[in-house]
Amino acid sequence: MRMSSQKNAVLVKETEVVNRLKRESDNITLALEYFKLVTSSCSFKHTPMTNTAMIEKLADEGEIDVMQYLLQQMKLEGINCSEDLFVSQLLKTFYRIREFSCVPTVRIYNHVLDALREENRFHMINPLYSNMKNDGLEPNVYTYNILLKALCKNSSFSPALRLLEEMASKGCEPDDVSYTTIVSFLCRNGLIPPNVITYTTVLNCLSESGRIKLAFAVLAKMFVQGCCPNVHTFTALIKGLSLYGRWSEVREVLIQMLKDLIFPNKVTYNTLIHGLCLAGKMDDALSIFDKMKNHGCLPTITTYGTLMNGYMISSGFRPNIVTYTCMVNALCRNSMFKEAYDLLQSMVRDNCPPNTVTYNIFIEGLCAQGWVDSAMELLPEMEKHGCKPDITTYNELLDGLYKVNRKRLVLDLVTEMGNKGIKLNLVSYNTMIHGQCLFVELNQAEKLPDSFTLNTLIEAYCKQGDIESATKVLESSRKLRLKRDFVGYTSLIHGLSKKFDFDAAEYHLRAMTRRNCT
Repeated sequence: MRMSSQKNAVLVKETEVVNRLKRESDNITLALEYFKLVTSSCSFKHTPMTNTAMIEKLADEGEIDVMQYLLQQMKLEGINCSEDLFVSQLLKTFYRIREFSCVPTVRIYNHVLDALREENRFHMINPLYSNMKNDGLEPNVYTYNILLKALCKNSSFSPALRLLEEMASKGCEPDDVSYTTIVSFLCRNGLIPPNVITYTTVLNCLSESGRIKLAFAVLAKMFVQGCCPNVHTFTALIKGLSLYGRWSEVREVLIQMLKDLIFPNKVTYNTLIHGLCLAGKMDDALSIFDKMKNHGCLPTITTYGTLMNGYMISSGFRPNIVTYTCMVNALCRNSMFKEAYDLLQSMVRDNCPPNTVTYNIFIEGLCAQGWVDSAMELLPEMEKHGCKPDITTYNELLDGLYKVNRKRLVLDLVTEMGNKGIKLNLVSYNTMIHGQCLFVELNQAEKLPDSFTLNTLIEAYCKQGDIESATKVLESSRKLRLKRDFVGYTSLIHGLSKKFDFDAAEYHLRAMTRRNCT
């Protein structure tokens, strides 16, 4: 009975100590004095709970030295400290790093992220990663590899793939660790066996990054495992060898392919021709070109473009904006939009950035195939490279939007043109009329047009001689709660006058005066 009472007394005192420490939230000095006073008391011995409460207060106040002293005391007294306490204090201290005149860097973030990964604190990783981006820091390949390992360790494969896509979009090339992490996860979980696709993917990454020795090791392992390489495997190897000028080994790979009755395809030939042209070996490139045709493999626009580019470079000439634009046009005519976009990126790298004409041709090609969203995304990219969209740019987009029945976006685009001072021309008006941008469409639009849009349509109809539709648009302003203005009335009166309908013109002139639209 006495022992039970004593036990209950200790429990109460423990709770009292913890509550007292928490109450002293604004005064660390009083809290520390009370903690020491209780320590010197013979009636109470500190417990893991009271020590944890004190450590948390010290960490919150940045009293790192005192906190470390207390941890040392706990160690000497054999008092256990929970793992959660260390992790939480690590993060608290990290988040207060600026208070100690220390600016967090990518390297510091990587260390903390990796520590959390090692401790399986997956729920803490994403907030920390978001904080890193909010600090304006760009993750590097080490950051991404830590995140990939954490996601795969947590069996979150879909997010891991999205992370690889993010790496690519940020221009951060995945390395051996990145792909090994993904492939290991897939094989370990039986999602895919180590097959030709898996091996080829890894080999391609190694080859492109110049790790040729490792790439050959992967090829050797394929043979050992009884996994036969295919044309894509050899093409990936040839690509890497060509990029680094290892032509004798390219020849050996081609011989091996033919021994295994694996014949080069268009991609293989184009890869070879591209590498030879870059190396200035035009005679060899032409020889491969002839073999390509003799083996029944028809050259593509990429083949001819590569050869033309190679000849110009070998002759001391660099392709100019006209040459590049013609190539973009040819690619778009063959619906090779990915290749066209890659060529735009090459132009930037070659210090020959695309101009407005180049972009207009690309936008025209995309819109003709219904890829209007992709075309719209080029607008900010144009401005990024110093190209101002002109009336042709907007006319192509207007036409494209109508073709895919995105009429409501036309209103936004027309307004944007007005804001940028780009005046509509006859092509614009014809596009809008033939796109059936009628009064009914305006009334049903989720986003109501403004006076500028209405005036634009009035002028468009008047230029086409469709006075009836122009009048309907003007009358619609009442239903749309828009004030009729001088511009709209002037366009309509001008149109009526051209039709010699002076009575109607006088009527609207009086209406304009009556409404004080001057």
